[in-house]
Order: sequence, then C-alpha cells, then structure tokens
Amino acid sequence: MARVLLSRPDTPYGKRKFQGQESRSTEWIGKFNTRVQTLLSYSHGDMGERQNLRETLHFEPDAQKFWVEMFNAVEGLMAENGAFENEREFANRYGEHVARLSALRQRGQRAHLRCASSVRSGTS
Repeated sequence: MARVLLSRPDTPYGKRKFQGQESRSTEWIGKFNTRVQTLLSYSHGDMGERQNLRETLHFEPDAQKFWVEMFNAVEGLMAENGAFENEREFANRYGEHVARLSALRQRGQRAHLRCASSVRSGTS
C-alpha cells in the first residue's frame, strides 16, 4: 500500500440540472479547430463545401421538454445512493447519446423521404 493514493473527490454528478446553453471560454477553440482542419485536410473532400452542407438539427418543443426532463431525472439518479451511482460514466453521457441517436434517426427519415419522393417522380 506504500504506492497507493486513495482519493474520492466530491463530484457534481447528481446535483447538476440542465438550465440552457452556457457561455464557455473559446480561448483554445481556434487552436483546436486549426489542428482538426490540418488533420482532416489529409482526408478527401472540400472542407469549405462540407461546412456549407452541414445541418443543425433541433428538437421539437415537446421532444426538447422530454429530453430536459430525462436529463434531469438521470442526473438525480447519479447522486450518492442513487440508482445510477455506480454507473455514472454511462449515465453521464445518456443525454448526449439520446440527442445523437435522435439526429441519426431524423437524418434517416429525411433520406428515406427524399428517396421515396424521387422514386415516385421518376428522378434519381
């Protein structure tokens, strides 16, 4: 035990509540984006065109309300003695996973609708 450092720092898990967008420091964003651009420049495709084609997806109001309620419920369950106390690393990302899966589903539905529309109209 001579080389063991026991530590259990206080955690914000179980105490946070979603309250909307936060203002965050952007000090390192430029450096990070430049590095990412450099790495991505090794791949195929026009980065400028890729940016122009990017879409931002938003929850509808009812879905947003449900997401916030679920986020807050899961957050509360990560508190000490909560149902997710020992699953914090998974539960902490739950809201993000739900949002990403929702975006993928929405993209898939849009693609399916475009494809079905082009089949009906005889275009491709």
